[in-house]
Amino acid sequence: MKRRDKEILKVAVLALVFLGGCAFQGNESGVGDGAPSDLPPGLTVDFARDIAPELEIKCLECHNSRSKKQYSSFDMETRASMLTTGLHAPVIVPGEGESSYFVKVLRLGHAENQSMPPSPDKILDDGIARIVTWIDEGAHWPAGFKLRRPDEW
Repeated sequence: MKRRDKEILKVAVLALVFLGGCAFQGNESGVGDGAPSDLPPGLTVDFARDIAPELEIKCLECHNSRSKKQYSSFDMETRASMLTTGLHAPVIVPGEGESSYFVKVLRLGHAENQSMPPSPDKILDDGIARIVTWIDEGAHWPAGFKLRRPDEW
């Protein structure tokens, strides 16, 4: 896939993710009010709905099981690989969002060599805040759920 095609695909997927999020605006019936339906009690961030789409679009092209040797040995496809792979493993520490290396790298500016994802694909502050909350809540990941690169959809 050509770089231009990848960029078009990213924009299209982000638009779909945004539009899908708009569908979760509140209504009087409570249906589609954005409340996670199958989250364990006490959790506010649904990994599959709130975290996975952005990671698949902005991270998985490089940080997957096939390419990890080229990119800091970090594989983000499964919870187990996200907790145990990478030159700075553990990259995430459940319950410790702010101190997790993953969050620190996401917050680095464009000029920093370790800044991820590379410009112009930075995760916005609200996306980072969701990731921090997800990690703080224990980095819950649905059983059997595997992230997929956009070219695998």
